[in-house]
Amino acid sequence: MDTENETKPVDTEQSEVQPEQAESAPEVDYKAKYEETLKHSREWEKRAKANKDAAGELEKLQSQLAEKAERADNLQKQLDDMNARTAMRELKERVSGEVNVPAELLPDGDEDAMRDYASRLGAWAKSLPSLPVTDQTGTPSHQSKNKDERAFLSDLFHK
Repeated sequence: MDTENETKPVDTEQSEVQPEQAESAPEVDYKAKYEETLKHSREWEKRAKANKDAAGELEKLQSQLAEKAERADNLQKQLDDMNARTAMRELKERVSGEVNVPAELLPDGDEDAMRDYASRLGAWAKSLPSLPVTDQTGTPSHQSKNKDERAFLSDLFHK
């Protein structure tokens, strides 16, 4: 136990070397470190500006894309409307040809309702009294039995 309490001799060579090593260590070149840090900082500043420019360009492109998409939607709606009107006009013309009623008088709707309306309109038009028609020779298509009426029509159409 005596050995535990004994003090160990201090190695003077080691204590002398340590101050020498501290003195022989190269001095820190703070200016070079500053220049290096400044260079690194400028590099990251350039990258940040480039990212900002790219973000601005991206935002601009996204805005243009949204405008183009809205325009495409509007054009698609117009095309759909035109196609619907064309289909309706063709349906009216087909029903008009079959029933002998002008297509302009037929309402929009489904084919069955249109045919029903055209049939009723055609029947109504046939029930109307027809007017006398005069051909190119001046002879009316319908001869009146009344002498005064014939004279009136003759005077009316032969002037």
